[in-house]
Amino acid sequence: MIKHLVLLIVLLSVNLSSYAQRQERGAQRGNQKEMMQTMVTNLELDELQEVIFKEVMRKSMNDRKSLREQDLSQEEKRESMKSISDKENDELAKILNEDQYKEYLSLKSEMREKARKQRNGGGKKRN
Repeated sequence: MIKHLVLLIVLLSVNLSSYAQRQERGAQRGNQKEMMQTMVTNLELDELQEVIFKEVMRKSMNDRKSLREQDLSQEEKRESMKSISDKENDELAKILNEDQYKEYLSLKSEMREKARKQRNGGGKKRN
């Protein structure tokens, strides 16, 4: 009887953990879409720019996801992430005017800083 109860508790724990992870991934995808739409709005893109912008950003996100799944050293991942970011910037510089590109870089920097603060517990220093 106790074995059954323990087994039931373990199964419930695993299911709850799995559910929480799926919810978190869903929220991250939602945040990515929200951030992309914020950029589209703030950059005041025309229809063609919006289509190209979203495609470039989707490709970069997929490349980053694929890279995170690879078994590479931190240094190799960092270099590859920089390469993806540089390629993204180069492609967007071709479709955005000068003001839009400056605004894009500013928004990207703000979003990166916001994400960094969230990862570090709201900006508090870790011990």
